[in-house]
Amino acid sequence: LVTGEGNSTTTNLQQGLAKSWFRADGGAGTVVIGDSLNKSAIADNGTGQYTLTYTNNMASTNYTQAWDQKIDNATNAETNLCGLWSSSGAVGVKTTSQYKVNSQDLTSAQEDHSQVGSIVMGDLA
Repeated sequence: LVTGEGNSTTTNLQQGLAKSWFRADGGAGTVVIGDSLNKSAIADNGTGQYTLTYTNNMASTNYTQAWDQKIDNATNAETNLCGLWSSSGAVGVKTTSQYKVNSQDLTSAQEDHSQVGSIVMGDLA
């Protein structure tokens, strides 16, 4: 535990740290990790679909991840969506060792983006 900024509130430092993150280039055809923490691999499963594997597993599937991607379209109307890949409403792959994500534009199918990334919060095994 550590004391918070400017007051006496304590924070559980272990709970407040990212357990995994990555930054990759998905726009060159084959996705390539540029930098990462606790990622052993990224698999390119097709346009805009990636499976990320941890070096050190998570304790359970109750972790969460945030995703970001660069807008590659020159128009101002582009909106990007990303999240866990699902099939018929069920998450396709989210285990203690990996998760699969989908990256797409709002009005189109999946799209590879030149900058993609994710951060994971939760407990390590």
